[in-house]
Amino acid sequence: MLFKQKVVQLKLRRTTFELRSMTKTKVYEACMAKVNTQLAELQAAIDKVQESIVGEENSTSGNKYETARAMGQEELDRLNQTINNAIRERNILSQISPEKECSSAQLGAVVTTDNKQMYISVGIGKLEVEGQIIFAVSAISPIGQAIMGLLPGDDVLFAGKKEKIIAIE
Repeated sequence: MLFKQKVVQLKLRRTTFELRSMTKTKVYEACMAKVNTQLAELQAAIDKVQESIVGEENSTSGNKYETARAMGQEELDRLNQTINNAIRERNILSQISPEKECSSAQLGAVVTTDNKQMYISVGIGKLEVEGQIIFAVSAISPIGQAIMGLLPGDDVLFAGKKEKIIAIE
């Protein structure tokens, strides 16, 4: 069954939550858009630092040049490491098929607990999709490891809080 639009009323902890499911494809697209935006911003920052390094070469000499160049190179190294991580995340996302049905918590699954919805993919964090909050979590994160392989009806204990898995799609 594809991840369909639906309204699910759940009576939990003496409160009724109304969870409107979003399409898994929209969640996937939101994750990919966020990673691509990060990549574009990082590339712009790298270009700016490289221009700054070249500008220092042309305008100063001696110790001041060496210090500015070293600082620019450190920033460039940090940005390159960050962009490599973002590329890795995009590669992981590209291996996920948003149309794939998931019956257990696995890469590409949307897991709905009695408190939140999570998309097991890459560690992007909190996203808003179709007016709803969903957390994109990495399969190797502590919460990802805690829920991997679980089924609807299972309980998960994380950070001292117990949550029941309501649905997996």
